[in-house]
Amino acid sequence: MKEEIIYTCEYDGKTPIRITSAGISWCDGSYYIARRGTSQMVLECVTGGRGILVIDGERYYPVAGDVYIVPPNSNHYYASDREEPWRKLWFNVDGALLPDLLAAYGLTDSVLLKACPFEERFEAGLRELRMAAKEDPDELSARIVVPLFAALGRFVRESRAAASPAAEVHRYLAALPPGEGLEPKKLLWKSGRSVSQTIRVFKKEFGTTPYASFLDRRIKAAKYLLRSTSRPVKEIALQLGWENPCYFARLFKRKTKMTPSEYRASSPPPMERSGYGAAEEEEAGRSSTRT
Repeated sequence: MKEEIIYTCEYDGKTPIRITSAGISWCDGSYYIARRGTSQMVLECVTGGRGILVIDGERYYPVAGDVYIVPPNSNHYYASDREEPWRKLWFNVDGALLPDLLAAYGLTDSVLLKACPFEERFEAGLRELRMAAKEDPDELSARIVVPLFAALGRFVRESRAAASPAAEVHRYLAALPPGEGLEPKKLLWKSGRSVSQTIRVFKKEFGTTPYASFLDRRIKAAKYLLRSTSRPVKEIALQLGWENPCYFARLFKRKTKMTPSEYRASSPPPMERSGYGAAEEEEAGRSSTRT
């Protein structure tokens, strides 16, 4: 574990806002911070690796490119991933004005800001602390923190209008070849939420679960290969990621009310088919190229 503490200043409990400490952390697999009910806010920009953040029981998964805000007066802990530890730029901020500032810039309910390109802003703030360490701490803190809050608030507004965590997961699923397995950990990294949160927001937006959506795409690819090729059912099952062809057959029947062989027999020959979607063909084709 390596850390550069750039700035420290004791909070006197009276001033509106003050950066109490700031720096850069090159974490290792043992990095772990836990606090209960502290008045300070933690603002961190992750520039490398990944880890976990828990605030009042809610789990988040910050990765490189994310910014997270730990609100004041919360019970929280955060820890770096053992295999891919964080590198972070950070500010610890205290002061009676914090709740009002968070509310004014629409950040009260914001914790994890995914793909937030603020590394340069954090570095600029740290440089200013290095150069102006002897200035009045309250003026210095306000000059760095308030514009940063304003920029973060603007980013949150624009991000909420453009995409949701569920949309990030949906894009990941759409780009995943049907023959490639679904890794739950990657869903968490894409959404930045816990498993239960990810499923909840995805189902609310798309009416189904991430796994059900992934499974439907695999079944669609299987239908295409059964209709358009003469490959054995066992080979198709293996190509699409089912190592047990019997399980594939049972699942296919549950989804389509027919066995794979029955479905193939009920479908017209490839030359007679019409209206087959290009997107469906591309899905199966992407899987085919990976065998």
